[in-house]
Amino acid sequence: MIEAEDRLIYLVTSTARLLTNHLRDRLRAAGVEITSSQVAMMFLLDKSRGLSMTEISRAVVADNAAVTRLVDRLEKAGLVRRTADPGDRRVSMIVLTDRGRRETEAAAKVVRSLNREIRESMTTAELEVFAGTMIGLAARLRGGD
Repeated sequence: MIEAEDRLIYLVTSTARLLTNHLRDRLRAAGVEITSSQVAMMFLLDKSRGLSMTEISRAVVADNAAVTRLVDRLEKAGLVRRTADPGDRRVSMIVLTDRGRRETEAAAKVVRSLNREIRESMTTAELEVFAGTMIGLAARLRGGD
């Protein structure tokens, strides 16, 4: 039998898949059209006046091709639009449409509720250790440590 400390990658990835599936189900139940994989990008766009594909790729840790496909689907659904960057017209800036903002607001309610449920399932000490561990691991994997 493999010990838990030898299965860290499995534990992290399987838990991430479970959480992603749970979020997907909650979004659907709330009538939200965007998917769990689109949520992070929509939240980023909601906090900005527009981002380039490269900026989005870096922020959501995805390659440009994957972000391009994601943006294409969101644009086709009327949730985002491409605009020219005033500083460099060769660059497309991605911005939320009014409909995209409404979807993002609806998704944010679901995410806040799920985050609250997760927080309430842990003690303060467990939450601090968990968050610190995940933040530290992400920083090390990005090369920030």
